[in-house]
Amino acid sequence: MKNILITGGLGFIGSSLVGKLISSDYSICIIDKGNIEKSIKGNPNISSWIKKFDTSSDSYFKGEGNFFLNEDLLSTNLDKLISKSDVVIHLSANPGVQLSIESPELDLKENFLSTFKLIESIRKSGDSSKKIIFSSSAAPLAGNNTMPINENLPYKPLSPYGASKASSESYLQAYANAFSLKTLILRFSNIYGPGSILKGSVVANMIKSCINKSEINIEPVDIPIKQTKKIRKKISKKSSTKESTSKELVSIDKSSVSRENNIIKKIFLIIISIIAFILLLDTFKNQISVIFPGILKMSDSLYLVINDLKLFIKDLVR
Repeated sequence: MKNILITGGLGFIGSSLVGKLISSDYSICIIDKGNIEKSIKGNPNISSWIKKFDTSSDSYFKGEGNFFLNEDLLSTNLDKLISKSDVVIHLSANPGVQLSIESPELDLKENFLSTFKLIESIRKSGDSSKKIIFSSSAAPLAGNNTMPINENLPYKPLSPYGASKASSESYLQAYANAFSLKTLILRFSNIYGPGSILKGSVVANMIKSCINKSEINIEPVDIPIKQTKKIRKKISKKSSTKESTSKELVSIDKSSVSRENNIIKKIFLIIISIIAFILLLDTFKNQISVIFPGILKMSDSLYLVINDLKLFIKDLVR
């Protein structure tokens, strides 16, 4: 009889898997921190097998029965459980994108750190025959626009959920190469069926739309509807801010150019007025010299001023 350790056995996939394995020739250990009574209300499938599990580990360690450990995976001492398990099926995780956006740190702990703890415990056991099956997602590839999606595409997560799943996959592959860990990664997309708590999933919404004969609206797979609306609002605010800023800059630029033009016009008017006065004075200097004897000396000085003004105008033109 083989011993199988299942994390997240109270979840949608886990509870269905346990229901299938319980009647087979396996001894099963479940680790799940969830509330059993609430889980049964949400998923009646659990009631069909939960009574076949003990709260004592003795029978599981002997390979003669099933053991339910109602604890947090991160706070559990896994070494002894791993030493007695032949296969680990890792299903425990933060189940969705929206939760990962609301609490990225929690997502990191529940999705990535729990995975690392499991594979590190397997590595320390020194038993190369042990296997781990990891429940991943299509989320690590969500940013790829290539269709159809295939396993050779690069990681392009669009959410903390996708990033934590991608990190877990990378570590599993690294441990497989470095320590010969036997791994299997399953990339699920939108799982649906009896016992699912995700009533607002893509598949659920499509089925509802078909039943109600209404339009089918599909939002981006890896970004929830609430978040896409927030992102759209932010983008529209940024674009409107940019437009208003550019308009302000244009108006400021126009006003500054206008002021500069007015100043230049005034300077030229003053220069022209001075030149006209000097030329007028030069034309009638003989007549004026009778009245003002020192006008000739003044006229020579004003000619020097004209030459300086000419040089000034040349500099302006340059």
